[in-house]
Amino acid sequence: MQLNPQKYQFLVGLFILEDKTQSHQSTAGNNQVQEECLEVQLNHPLISHNTIIIELESEIKQEVEKVVQFSEVQKCLIKDKLVKSQNNFENYKIAIQRSRKLNTEFNQFRSPKLGEELDNFEQNTSWRREYYNLIEEAKKLLHYIDINSISLKFISKKLLRVMKDEKETVHKLEKYLHSLQHKINEKELEIQKMLNQMMIRVKDLFPISLMMGIQIILSALLAYLTYIHGIIFQNDQFLGKSQKTVFQIIKTLPVYRCTFIMILGVLGTGVCIRFFRRYQVNYVFIFGVSPRNKMNEYQFYKMFMLLLNIWTTCLVLELIFYDTNFSYYLVYSLFLLLINPMDLHYRPFRYELIYSLAHNLISPFGYVRFKEFFFGDILTSMVKPIIDFYFLTCFILDSPIFEDQALGECILNSGMIFALSVVPYHIRFWQCINRYFVTQLWFPHLVNAGKYMSTIIVLLIAYLQTFHFGLKEFYVPIYIFSTIYSFSWDILMDWSLCKGTQPGTRLLRDRLMYPKYFYYFSIFTNFILRFAWIMPLLPESYQQLFYKDQGGLVLCLSLAEAYRRIQWSLFRVENENITNPEKYRFLLEVPKVYL
Repeated sequence: MQLNPQKYQFLVGLFILEDKTQSHQSTAGNNQVQEECLEVQLNHPLISHNTIIIELESEIKQEVEKVVQFSEVQKCLIKDKLVKSQNNFENYKIAIQRSRKLNTEFNQFRSPKLGEELDNFEQNTSWRREYYNLIEEAKKLLHYIDINSISLKFISKKLLRVMKDEKETVHKLEKYLHSLQHKINEKELEIQKMLNQMMIRVKDLFPISLMMGIQIILSALLAYLTYIHGIIFQNDQFLGKSQKTVFQIIKTLPVYRCTFIMILGVLGTGVCIRFFRRYQVNYVFIFGVSPRNKMNEYQFYKMFMLLLNIWTTCLVLELIFYDTNFSYYLVYSLFLLLINPMDLHYRPFRYELIYSLAHNLISPFGYVRFKEFFFGDILTSMVKPIIDFYFLTCFILDSPIFEDQALGECILNSGMIFALSVVPYHIRFWQCINRYFVTQLWFPHLVNAGKYMSTIIVLLIAYLQTFHFGLKEFYVPIYIFSTIYSFSWDILMDWSLCKGTQPGTRLLRDRLMYPKYFYYFSIFTNFILRFAWIMPLLPESYQQLFYKDQGGLVLCLSLAEAYRRIQWSLFRVENENITNPEKYRFLLEVPKVYL
């Protein structure tokens, strides 16, 4: 702020005289001080306190108006940049539409001139760069306001201390500056919200679109081949050949079923991340993922489309050339993609996944974090794919691939099937015991361990029924008890629902991050899918409404459990973000995420 030189000189003189007056109060020089005050007053005729206060307040208001004008100019510039980015996005959409029309000559699409134009266009439409520029502009505006607010406070306090009117004026200035800061923060949040609506990266858009087109063609071809094989199977002339073909495909069904559920897990991960980013759930902090290795939902969608293209291609080739076992190529391709040492297909994330799965196996004997607990619960929903993986291993290691004896030996080994089914629940049981010894809290860890022990007892009774031990009458009651136990734990502990204290949230909780209807829908679907095991116990007339054979039943149950687990993951991570129910973190507060 620039003050009038005469008034500034008067104030300096006033401060000097005030200091002199205080230092000479106990001496006989008071007369000399009064003469100096009289001399200053004669040299500066504008000595009215009220006049000076009015003029200085007007200058302070002018400076505040300058701050407001500067903030408005900066907001207009930010809005112009946002409009420019939206126009670039529309231009990119037009460019995509033009590229689809150039399907006559594919080599023209990779011409140097057009490639240079696309590179320049992609550089101009970098949303990440635009986003950082907007944030930097907003930070500069905030720093400018902070500096001016500090200077205004200092000058006003200095002036009002002399004029004996400090408290009221300072309070008014602080209130006005606080309102100005609040308005700027609201505008910044609005800009971030508008940018979140265009989060898809340009580099991910074209591969996803290309692989979606390929998948549509492969799906149509797969449906046609399935229809043709059905007609051939009904024709008596080709009955012997078709039965051989169908038997060979049925033998490879566990391979395709197991890999398909795993590929759906990639899609489910992308959907969960989409929800977390939309509703600001800090999943990166909760899972302890390095910010350098994190992936957005569109990268997971691209990985899902790539794996689904490979899976569908192998199945189509299996139906065309049934004499060749293409399930081998499917397994080898997925395995090589997982352990590929080259920096392709998100190598840091793939290695982080392998490390997490390996650490989960030894977590009962080490420190259990939320990451290990979460992956352990995911494995409990992968029991049927794990059993299919056993058939896959048995199928690959047996040299006589198309002999009945190889598959029959795998099927008759029910002890191995029981052991593989128990492993995920066994891991989670000992993880709960581990957490009990670390925290010395019997609730919730020992109660949670009882839930997994009840499931192990159900599997043990089902295994002993194969030896006719007469335990069939105990199977259904214990299974119902275990299912209600697990469902209650999902609702009350994993999701922390039915703990609301306010009207309208009695069945939910006081703090929610998702829409209310989503909670009610998830409670209902979780209850229905928990009792999906009843399907094999239905009469055969009702079973044929859902599936035709045992393979179809396993596929239906696997898909239902995959959906239930994805839905469970959304609420479990959200609950961990809010309440920390099982004390996996020392601090309750989770940092807010700004996307």
